[in-house]
Amino acid sequence: QGFKHHDCSLQQTGGRVTETLKCPGFDHSTHHSVLPLMEGAEFCSTQGFETLLTRMKEGSNMCKELEDFLKHRAKAEEEYSKTLQKMVKSTGDGGEIGILRNAWDTVRKETDHLATVHTTMSQSLLKEAEDIRGFRKLQEQHRKEIEEDNMKYTRLKRDLYKKTMDAKRSYEQ
Repeated sequence: QGFKHHDCSLQQTGGRVTETLKCPGFDHSTHHSVLPLMEGAEFCSTQGFETLLTRMKEGSNMCKELEDFLKHRAKAEEEYSKTLQKMVKSTGDGGEIGILRNAWDTVRKETDHLATVHTTMSQSLLKEAEDIRGFRKLQEQHRKEIEEDNMKYTRLKRDLYKKTMDAKRSYEQ
């Protein structure tokens, strides 16, 4: 089946459109794309959308993994902080009164400060995990809305295509 388009002769072969004659003085590299002609099931297919939907679900799963990781990391940071605080509280001044006491006090203060830093880190990680959870839930809600819309429009498209094909058959008889 050949047809004319902008004075270019095109030929359909094997479900693909190919050029058979070049128009003089016309840039064909931007003119015709070699795409399959849409017929029946191909026209009503949702394969591209399903691929995007799968990718969106994979992204949601990745967000869930990240959320879980951050929660576990926050728990580890909190436990480490508590361990450091216990160490500081359980140690005495060592009975030293000289220069070594100043060094020992500094080590204890720095350890206590480090425990505070790890507590803060734990809280920050938990906040990030909650933010990711909120993002993931919002993304899932939008994905479901888009999926419902797509199903509605796909059914409409299939119904209209069927009506068009029925009208074509009726016309051709």
